Amino acid sequence: MKIQSFLLVMPCTFFNAPVLANHGGGDQHPPLSPLRSGPRAASKPSRQRQIPSSSQLSAYLKIAICMAIMPSQLSAQDDGDSPEAASVQTLSYRKGFNYLGLQALGRPQGAADVASVTGVEIRVENADDLFRDGTFILEISAGAGDGIVTTASVEGNMIVTDDDLSSGVDHTSQVTLREIQTLAAVFGSNNRVNLASTGSFGTSDQIWLPDGEGSFDKYAYLSANPFSQEPERWADTEGNAIDPAKVPLIYTDGIIINAVSANEFQLLGFTKTGRTSFALTTTFNYLSSVYPVGLTLGGSKFENTFLTVNFGVGDQLWIPNEVGGFDEYAQIPRNPFDPGRLAGWIDENGERVDADTIPIVSSGMIIVRGDGVARSVICEAPVFPSD
Repeated sequence: MKIQSFLLVMPCTFFNAPVLANHGGGDQHPPLSPLRSGPRAASKPSRQRQIPSSSQLSAYLKIAICMAIMPSQLSAQDDGDSPEAASVQTLSYRKGFNYLGLQALGRPQGAADVASVTGVEIRVENADDLFRDGTFILEISAGAGDGIVTTASVEGNMIVTDDDLSSGVDHTSQVTLREIQTLAAVFGSNNRVNLASTGSFGTSDQIWLPDGEGSFDKYAYLSANPFSQEPERWADTEGNAIDPAKVPLIYTDGIIINAVSANEFQLLGFTKTGRTSFALTTTFNYLSSVYPVGLTLGGSKFENTFLTVNFGVGDQLWIPNEVGGFDEYAQIPRNPFDPGRLAGWIDENGERVDADTIPIVSSGMIIVRGDGVARSVICEAPVFPSD
C-alpha cells in the first residue's frame, strides 16, 4: 500500500488542550493513564522500552498539510528528510501542561500479505524487497485485525511482534511497517526545536510519555552545568543522560509537554490513510487523533466499538474546545421501551447532536472508558483526496 501525496489547503486553527475537571478540589494534575494500541492481547507493546541498537492544563495546535517543504524549518528524522514526505505538522504549546499527538508520522516501508501467524510470529509473503530488517511500527492495514498498531522486529519474511496478535490476525491480513518516531526524531537529538533548557530538570521543558504502568517516563534537554561539569544532554528526572534515539514515540499515544514557556515547531512526516485501533487500558485514555484533517465524530464510527449506555456510564469522547475545556460526547443505544429514543450521539447535557458536523481537529483527544475492561475501539480514517 502506498500513501499518496496530496495537497490540502486549510487555515491554521488554535485549540486549547484537554483540561481535567477538578471534581475533588485541590491542585489539578494529569491522570497517570497508560495507553496502548491494538486489541486486548496487544495492550502492552513496550511503548517506552528502549529500541534495540539497530494551574490549568492547556495547549493549542496548528496543522498545515502542504507539498512545499522547507527542511530547515522542520523537525525530521535525524537520518535525513524524505523527498516523498506528504505532511507538515505544526505543534504549538503554551506554558504549563500541554496535550499533543503525532499526526505527521514515520515513513511507511510498504505492505505485505500475511502467510501465517503463530503467537508473536508473523510470516509474510514476498517481503524481502519491501522490508528491511530492524524495529518498526506494525500496522494491520487490511483484512482481519485491520487498524491494529503495535511494534515489531523484522528479519527477512519473519516479523516478531511485541504482542500476540494471533487471535485477531490471519492469512487474510495485510501488514504495513512504518518507521518508529523517537524523541530524537521529533524533538532533535540536539534540541533542534528549541525546548526551554537549563541545567535543572525542574526549570526546563519536560516531555512526559506514558510508561504503560500508570505513570510517565519524563525527559528534558538540559544545558551544560558549569558547576557539575555536566554537558548539555537529554536526561531523565534524575539528570542521567539518555539516548533520545532509543526512546520510541508510538503515534497513537498522546504526548504531554510540561512547558516553562510557549513555543512551536514543525514536524515533517506522512499522513496515515487507514483506520486506527486504540486500546483503552484505563479510565482516562490520552490519545492522538492521528488524522490532521477531515475527521468528524460521525465519520470516526466510534459508535461501532464504543460501550453505549447512558452518559456517564458508557464510553465518552472528550474533544478540546477553544475556551480551555472539553466538548464531551457519548453514544446512547436505542431504547426498546421508548420508540422515540433512537441510537445516536449526545453531548454532556443529554442533547442530541449532528455528529457529522462535529470535527475532531485537535491533535489530542481523550476517551473516557465507561467500564473496567481493557479493550479496543476503532476509528475510521477520513476520506483523503486521491490525487
